Amino acid sequence: YHKSSGDAAERRTVCPFSFAVEQGAWYLIAHCDRSEGIRIFRLDRVAELRVLEDTFSEGSAPDVEALLADGRAFVGSPPERLRVRYSARVSRWLAERQQGAFAPDGSFEVEYPLGDEEWAVRHVLQYGPEAQILAPASVRELVRQRLVRIIAER
Repeated sequence: YHKSSGDAAERRTVCPFSFAVEQGAWYLIAHCDRSEGIRIFRLDRVAELRVLEDTFSEGSAPDVEALLADGRAFVGSPPERLRVRYSARVSRWLAERQQGAFAPDGSFEVEYPLGDEEWAVRHVLQYGPEAQILAPASVRELVRQRLVRIIAER
């Protein structure tokens, strides 16, 4: 499995429970032996698949609907949240797809679970100057560093 923030694929042994489609991507919901818990894996990041002869006791299956709450495939409670303010120029479009709060100036603020800082950097950069990171400062700094690197490479 190749994590979005990983440099190379890593071997995982998983016990599948269900599949789901969220925002156009297919996911496998499974118990991961390495993480010792339920995880959600994007299927397009699976580099190789091998069915093992081992069996597993399903036990209590996870609540798939709860895992996919708010239209996001995410497991766990990360210690931090990503807070982003989108400009009035793109806020209406984002409000159709995300839950958040409008400000009097027409901007739109959204909070996301922050399980992967690299995802946060990619997410914010796709909106260019229309997105401002409110928190955490560590992600704001990563975006700054990425932009400096982009400019230096030109």
